[in-house]
Amino acid sequence: MGKHIKQNNPTPRDPEETGLTEDLDLDDVLVEFDLLSADDDLAIGEDLPEAEDLPEAEEAAAVEPLSGEDAGAAEAAPAVPASAAGEPEAELFADLPEDYIFDAETSGAAVTVAEPKLPAGDRPAAPKRKKRPASKKRGSSGRRKSGRRAKKKKNRFRIGLIVYSVLWLLVIIGVLTALWIGLDRSQQRIDAENAELERQRQEQAEQQAQARALYRAPQLAFEAWLAGTDADYWTNLWYSNGPEDLDGRDRVTQYIAGLFDPDTVKAFKSLDYTAQAPVYVLKNGDDTLARVTLSGSDLDWSVSDVQLLISGEKSASVRVASGSRVCCNGRELGSEFIVDSSSYFSYDPLRDELVNPVTWDTYEVSGLLLEPTLTVDGPEGRSVTETAEGDFLLCLEGDTKAYTKKSVDFIKAYVYYCMSGGNNVWGNLYNALAYLTPNTRAYKTLFDSEAGVYWNTAYYNIDTSNTTAGGVVIWADNCYSVDVTYSATGTNPFSGKTEDYAKDAVMRIYFLNSGNGFYISDFEII
Repeated sequence: MGKHIKQNNPTPRDPEETGLTEDLDLDDVLVEFDLLSADDDLAIGEDLPEAEDLPEAEEAAAVEPLSGEDAGAAEAAPAVPASAAGEPEAELFADLPEDYIFDAETSGAAVTVAEPKLPAGDRPAAPKRKKRPASKKRGSSGRRKSGRRAKKKKNRFRIGLIVYSVLWLLVIIGVLTALWIGLDRSQQRIDAENAELERQRQEQAEQQAQARALYRAPQLAFEAWLAGTDADYWTNLWYSNGPEDLDGRDRVTQYIAGLFDPDTVKAFKSLDYTAQAPVYVLKNGDDTLARVTLSGSDLDWSVSDVQLLISGEKSASVRVASGSRVCCNGRELGSEFIVDSSSYFSYDPLRDELVNPVTWDTYEVSGLLLEPTLTVDGPEGRSVTETAEGDFLLCLEGDTKAYTKKSVDFIKAYVYYCMSGGNNVWGNLYNALAYLTPNTRAYKTLFDSEAGVYWNTAYYNIDTSNTTAGGVVIWADNCYSVDVTYSATGTNPFSGKTEDYAKDAVMRIYFLNSGNGFYISDFEII
């Protein structure tokens, strides 16, 4: 058998003990003790039946308000325990502790209080349930109203808590949504900025690539043109400038191939290089070989002008007798290469006695890439001989021993005469005069030298064997000359040592024909 207790305090207490200092309203604090029998269908923990569930008589009594006397008595009557009033319900609180207090906020809650277990013989008999009078029914209706009000308050609290929670949830959702939207927009803005930066980088890269292409376009065109050149190209360009082919084409091609060797040639931008007129120069070491100018625009460029800057700086000249054939590197030179024509004869004593003197032509070549090689051939029936100065003298061809042998024999006799000094001076003098013609300048000159030779050191063991003659040079129709080279040694009488009297000395012997044949007319040391 259970006990159901609805509403707050079953036993009013002292206001100071309960904390209540104001009078209690019976509508706010009502206590209802319903004793249920074991056969009662009302389950433990269920609420009491509402007014609409009661029988009509009870419902009428439930809604009947208290009379003024009853209300005043209810308000004035102090709350006393049911046991004190002698009601049967007093037994219900026998087992409760003295300090048990019902909480007013738990109004409407069903509380089950377990009965103390007593021996079977000691258990009291269950009291009979009595019908409450109409006045009590009216109090019970008020208590039900108070329970409904408390339940409504509790429902309102629950609804408020739910609304409050929903509002906070909505606020949180709104904040999260705002954050999500903000983050999404921020990410979109970052993505847009990154995309814009990437687009700008791509545009910049394309612009740089285009700028590099425009910048390198002339150079690429120049490099492609240069790769197509060879030694023949540069040789043709050299000859297109109009020089005479004096070097020889094969020699020029070989020479230019060395100059424009791809392993040694470097290309540089010229000092006057501009984007509108690109100019390059080719250099081999410190030598500038060519200047190349390009024309065009944007990516379309081509070589428009090539200037070969190499120049022939080699030159040569030669003096030959008129009628001689002169060749430079195998090519015969014409009269256009003659820069001077004059007499080459330099011995004044015979100048006025010459008949049809030979004219000498000077040939000169210049602007050659290579060191020239000049060759001279005499006219038909004549030969040429080269002097120490590089000139070519016209010589007799054929048997010339009549001139060369006589010249060598005269020189040996003359040198022996001079080296003997006062030792047999006259005998040696006449031996030399025997090669001369009396009353000629040569004869007179030698004869008059006796006084001077007499006082010379008298060498002995004289040796003049190293004496040779050159070609017979033609100076005029009646004048020839022979150059004799000699060396002579002898023993000095004072020191007893062998000394060189002459070493590779040259004596020129002149032969003159005055109508009776050629004879030695003059001689001179050269």
